Amino acid sequence: MKYIVTVEGATHEVTIEQGRVAVDGVEYQLDFRQVGLLPLYSVLVDGRSCAATVELTGRGQYRVLLEGELYFVSVRAAGARPAKALASLQSSDGTVRAPMPGMVTSVSVVAGQEVGAGERLLTLESMKMENPITAPIAGVVRKVYVQQGQIVEPGQPLVTIELRAGYDTDSDIPQGAN
Repeated sequence: MKYIVTVEGATHEVTIEQGRVAVDGVEYQLDFRQVGLLPLYSVLVDGRSCAATVELTGRGQYRVLLEGELYFVSVRAAGARPAKALASLQSSDGTVRAPMPGMVTSVSVVAGQEVGAGERLLTLESMKMENPITAPIAGVVRKVYVQQGQIVEPGQPLVTIELRAGYDTDSDIPQGAN
């Protein structure tokens, strides 16, 4: 099966067939197993072992923690047309956008509030499922564009976050701290 995978803005073609994975034409031997009921996976790539935490954040959208690095990943079948719903959840100006159409069932932040990467900003109900919309970066909420009960369309701005000075984009840990 072929997929189009976007990791931190870089797009790759991934083919998965019988334990072998090819990324942009380069093949790897892969063993990928979930550990218990947790979102924790044991990954073996060409004999090299590592652990990964994989969290679904929206339709085809994942947050992956791999060897201490946090990645925002989107996945779609290679033949599928890229929908607006699969567009990046964060634009270059820090605006988090609706990944799908739906209704805002709760708003968890206000302008001026500090948020951590992964912190819930709001909840969006779509197709009778609640979808938490989380902060892709640690920062300060500069603007909330929606309110509870509002209907939104894919790509519609929800919240703008300004990167918190002195912090990296993937965590709440100050740069240079150990």
